[in-house]
Amino acid sequence: MKLLSCLLKTSQWPQRVLGILKLCAFEYFKAGHFDLSNNQLLDQLRKLNKECDEMIAEHRRQLACERNSRGFYVISTIGDASRYVDWADLVIAIGGDGTFLLASRLIRSNKMPIFGINPHSSISDLTLPMEYSSDIDRIFERLRAGDYGLLMRSRIRTTMTGVGLYQQSLHVHRKSRTQDELRIDLETSLKTYAKQMKPLQCTREFYSEENSGRRAASPKSFAMVFMTEILAAKSITFAIQVNDEEELTTRSSGIGFYTGSGSRSWFREMNLLQTETVQTVVAMATGRELSGKETSELLYNMRFPKSLPERRKCRSIRVKSFGFDAGLILDGCVCMPFNDGSTALFEIRPNTR
Repeated sequence: MKLLSCLLKTSQWPQRVLGILKLCAFEYFKAGHFDLSNNQLLDQLRKLNKECDEMIAEHRRQLACERNSRGFYVISTIGDASRYVDWADLVIAIGGDGTFLLASRLIRSNKMPIFGINPHSSISDLTLPMEYSSDIDRIFERLRAGDYGLLMRSRIRTTMTGVGLYQQSLHVHRKSRTQDELRIDLETSLKTYAKQMKPLQCTREFYSEENSGRRAASPKSFAMVFMTEILAAKSITFAIQVNDEEELTTRSSGIGFYTGSGSRSWFREMNLLQTETVQTVVAMATGRELSGKETSELLYNMRFPKSLPERRKCRSIRVKSFGFDAGLILDGCVCMPFNDGSTALFEIRPNTR
């Protein structure tokens, strides 16, 4: 990993660097098969047509980084990473947008700098541009020269009121995976594997306020909050109040709130024009009516009419759930129960930037 050699040559700021990355593919597979030896794991991977050589090389690069402790740590478990955030001068997320969001959740102060490096070919919006992945030296040259800018991103503060809020929140990406015809609980496998390797540090994702029926999310969601029924086929009803205006009721498969500085969905929704809209505008401009030819195609319409504007900015949004088995998901990662009678208030305050 070229990042390692760059950090070793750094004699100025940053002196203490925390690198956060997800489990490499080999560790991930081993977590689900902790009872197999490395050779047995490789045999299993070859049967699944996996690129074993690349996975092993990635695993060895990660171990080499972790063995070196000269002023930096490379951590692959969020529980361990949370212990080093305050120690670090700089946090580097090594991976795509998902890794960047996981790392940003650990930072509770707007004075801690963070940037992301994506070593893979996937497209990322929150990390540094792709050309920096192959030229790591250039990043630290610009850092030492002060040739960089800071973007203060917004985060959504979520305050929940209701019953059952103290149930254990779950990490969506760890809950379960499908392996052949078996459904495995990856969380259980990871804990069993961690007991053999090293203690897995777990931190609560939320803190409690004095009112026992009130719970505030901490850390704040960086990109989005999504509310839906756990069973995707079910629709859910929400009562929504924007600012202090009249409360409106809507029914859908789910609803999401996004920040403009941390979400691709926000940018897309703000700039997207549906094909039908463009066709209508062109028809109006050319004076030609839409085709009235007979067709055998089906016609569909929304089951419930829209009662809210499509696009709008506001200071705060209050949502009341009428869900049966619903969840409130922060940054696509942590899921909280959000059932009938529960209320959530979403705000962006100056101290949450």
